[in-house]
Amino acid sequence: MKRFFIFLILVIILPCCNKNENDSSITKIYISDNIKSLVFKPGSYWIYKSDSTPLTDCTYVHQMNYGFYDVDYGLNRTVSFEYYSLDYVSNSPNGQSSYKNHIETNHMLMNPTIGYPYASGPVLFTYDTTFDWKTFPSKNRFIDSVKIGNSTFYRVQESKFTLNSHYNTFYTEANIGLVKKDITIDSTVQQWNLIKWHIVK
Repeated sequence: MKRFFIFLILVIILPCCNKNENDSSITKIYISDNIKSLVFKPGSYWIYKSDSTPLTDCTYVHQMNYGFYDVDYGLNRTVSFEYYSLDYVSNSPNGQSSYKNHIETNHMLMNPTIGYPYASGPVLFTYDTTFDWKTFPSKNRFIDSVKIGNSTFYRVQESKFTLNSHYNTFYTEANIGLVKKDITIDSTVQQWNLIKWHIVK
């Protein structure tokens, strides 16, 4: 009878010990409501016109992925980050190209080079402009308004960084996306302005 009670106590205690050792604290980090203004669903498109040629560039959202990725910080502590990954396709006279925008917390990265959870690349847009992005080769500032053709865009963020060994500048407005881009093509700087767009949320 004594052995039975000892066995019963061990059966009750051991699972509890194992449970405590394996439990981990998971903290979820959600995307800021502000940065969600730059999440566009497939069907969204933007048409840009070159300032120096009669050429146009049509860019559209090909695919959108959503989820969480986990980062283990040790000591049974895990942080789970909410993210959106938008795949874009651009059709221009120079051919078709594709790129990815990775959106999480309060910023958007263009062309993540490694993938989750270690995405890195130029900061295309961020609501936290006071944050020191020393690890990213970009400089961001807000401009009150930018006039393009008959349209005026407000609180536009200008992002300057090196992409593919060339210096480029992108102008982004919340809820619209890229409204203007100065990019280097074949060693020539071209300015592309937004002339038509369609947003799907």
